[in-house]
Amino acid sequence: MADGANISEERLKECITSARFWANHLNSYADKMQTLADRYAIIASLISTITGLAAWGTIAASPKLWAQVLVGVMAFAAAVVAVIPKVRGYGECAVKAAPLSTEYGKVLGDLEDALNELQSNNQNAQTHSRAAVDAFQGIKAKKDALKPFPSELEEEISRQHLVP
Repeated sequence: MADGANISEERLKECITSARFWANHLNSYADKMQTLADRYAIIASLISTITGLAAWGTIAASPKLWAQVLVGVMAFAAAVVAVIPKVRGYGECAVKAAPLSTEYGKVLGDLEDALNELQSNNQNAQTHSRAAVDAFQGIKAKKDALKPFPSELEEEISRQHLVP
């Protein structure tokens, strides 16, 4: 933002709407990412356990190639399932998204205070508005950097802005 540019009430209201939305939804998104990471870890662990148990029985009971191949495929499947949350970044995303909800909540208060000051013609309104919008933009940049990005939530807030 250029120095000296005035912040409008409309801009503050848009930031307030966005901050309120993300403050209310990012915790559930973080929970969803952590749940995905946990599910993959549990599934990989179960596949590994079953494969380990099957391997002993297969090796002891069957010299047949198909049995040995099956055990090998299951071991490979366990490795694939274990790596998916890491590659997709589910756990890391959960760790990064959770505190953003709190940050959005704090900046929401700052934005609302700035709007009140602007509406009451407080002499410091523009300075406080600029600081609040800058803080909001910093948090938004962190949210926009989340991988995987919360695109379903982004679509939801876009739909809400289209509704009068």
